[in-house]
Amino acid sequence: MNKDLFKQITDWQAETFPNTTDLSSATHLQKETQELINAIKYSDTENIHEEIADCFFLLFDVAKKSGLDFNQISYQIQLKLLVNKSRIWNKPDADGCVHHQK
Repeated sequence: MNKDLFKQITDWQAETFPNTTDLSSATHLQKETQELINAIKYSDTENIHEEIADCFFLLFDVAKKSGLDFNQISYQIQLKLLVNKSRIWNKPDADGCVHHQK
C-alpha cells in the first residue's frame, strides 16, 4: 500500500458512494469480515484474497471518513504496533483469539 493507491481508492469510494458514512462503511465491514471468515472455513483461497481486499477497502473508507489521510493512518498503525509490542499476551482462547492482559 502506498499513498497514491490509498488516494485512488478513497477518491473512487467518495465518487461512487457519496452517501455512505464512517458508520455505514464500518457496518459493511462487519458483513465482509463474516464473508472472509466463511471463505477461510471452507478453504476458498481465491475468495479469501478477494475478501481481504474488500475488508481493506472498507477500512480505508472508514479511515478517510473519520478524517485520516494516508500519513495519519500509517502513523496510527505504527503507534499501535509499538503499543502491541509492549503488551503481555494471553494464550489463545477457545476460538483461537489471543487477547492482551489488562
